[in-house]
Amino acid sequence: MISVIFNICVVVGVIGYLVIWQRKAKAKNSQSKEFEGQTIIKSGAANHFYSGESVGGRLTLSSQQLVFISHGMNINNHTLKIAITDIATVAKRKTAGFIPNGLAVTTKSGVEEHFVIYGGGKWIKAINQLIGTGAEVK
Repeated sequence: MISVIFNICVVVGVIGYLVIWQRKAKAKNSQSKEFEGQTIIKSGAANHFYSGESVGGRLTLSSQQLVFISHGMNINNHTLKIAITDIATVAKRKTAGFIPNGLAVTTKSGVEEHFVIYGGGKWIKAINQLIGTGAEVK
């Protein structure tokens, strides 16, 4: 009986691993197509606040755009692209009102997108250099 349960666990584990591996490979291929002919400046794991959910994925800053691509483990899978020319301001933001790990990106049309990202100050500096403000990180 124990060996049957063990075998089932092994099979489920292998299937789970293959599904995750396939999703990662698919995401990597879609990201490389997203940035063809562009210079990648920064990239890292991030969360994007979207439709009431903190959606996990990857935030990438290129020479032409800021792109968030969610991973497959979310309810609201999506891709967000903001052209560098459309970014008005970028600032630090506190998640839940007190955790200083957020990033707020405001577009020229007034839409504000919120992210949780490690090293927010470096992201702000890089984005400000691209949009030409040269604003200091506070």
